[in-house]
Amino acid sequence: MSLESDEIRLINDIPYCLSCFEYNFRSCDFCREFFNRNSLFMFDGNLYCYDCGTERDLPFQHNGSLIRNYHDRPPIRFSTLKGERDKMKYGIELEVENVRESVTNNEMAERCWKIARDFCWYNRDASLNCGFEIITQPFTWGWYKQNRELFIKLLSELKNNGFESYNPGTCGIHIHISKAGFISDVHLFKFLKIFYDNYKFLKVISQRDNKSTHGNCQWGGCRERNDNLIDKAKAKRGFDRYTAANLENDKTIEIRIFRGTLKEESFFKNIEFVRSCVEFSAVTGVKDVNVENFVKFVGNERKTYGNLWNFLENKWGG
Repeated sequence: MSLESDEIRLINDIPYCLSCFEYNFRSCDFCREFFNRNSLFMFDGNLYCYDCGTERDLPFQHNGSLIRNYHDRPPIRFSTLKGERDKMKYGIELEVENVRESVTNNEMAERCWKIARDFCWYNRDASLNCGFEIITQPFTWGWYKQNRELFIKLLSELKNNGFESYNPGTCGIHIHISKAGFISDVHLFKFLKIFYDNYKFLKVISQRDNKSTHGNCQWGGCRERNDNLIDKAKAKRGFDRYTAANLENDKTIEIRIFRGTLKEESFFKNIEFVRSCVEFSAVTGVKDVNVENFVKFVGNERKTYGNLWNFLENKWGG
């Protein structure tokens, strides 16, 4: 930039009057160069140009926010333990609402980023009133067991800054699992049976009321015929996104039943439920896939599924 007069500024040899210049341009807080205001990135109270942001390994977004547009995502990075060969990967989508608005959504995303770094990204979601969706990178069960503290810190940070997920009624938790993690079509069929033969049980597990089990974000009260589930298991594909177990994605099955929560015990209960359904359906015969046997399975594995077992003891009466 060169100064032509007190009232004219040149940017890339284009003259701007002072008022237009001040409206359209800002300086990076680090290199001090001037850039179009829309190309700068605000993080932790500072303005960054692209080069200064990437030099500091910040999650730069061209829209000036950490919160991406719906369906926009970064490159996928798998979180696994060294030497781990588990084909089943998990991923979580947590919807949150900014109830108190004591911080902006982008400020909250920044705080989450400082805890989780590149393990999470953040998307806008039109189903929310004033919030966003937190999406994890895929991870294995072994990695999850060693990194539960990361989830605890995220949930605590959200709660401490006036965000909610359970009370607003607009939020859910969706858990993705790998289609490649199922050992056979029969294994997948038995897994799906849990979600379509046991509505009463699923409603308790989901922590939803009758009203919130219906609509775009949930699975309703539908019970699919076994022949439909057999076809879905063979094809590993479904044609209805808004259902208990959404098979429309190429590589994952999305479990959509859970009400949003920032409570640690409920959050971990949901992950444990999906994992236990995968394990239970792998070792149980088709005729024995029922709630009674599932509860017995969880009871026998209560050291692994402690949050789920405590929930079942308190909430499920059969």
